[in-house]
Amino acid sequence: MKFRFQDLKIWQLAVEVADRLLIFQKRNRIATEECDKNLSDLDRLCRRITSSIKSLE
Repeated sequence: MKFRFQDLKIWQLAVEVADRLLIFQKRNRIATEECDKNLSDLDRLCRRITSSIKSLE
């Protein structure tokens, strides 16, 4: 079975969170630096989860 990122619920949720972060930044609810840090953290966590899932296969 080929691994597909779009099939993972975690990536779908991550995209939703990223969209919200960018909206908050655009509306000046959070600073650009905070948004960038949160997006980076989100990316890192998703990659760790993806890596863990791949290692279980």
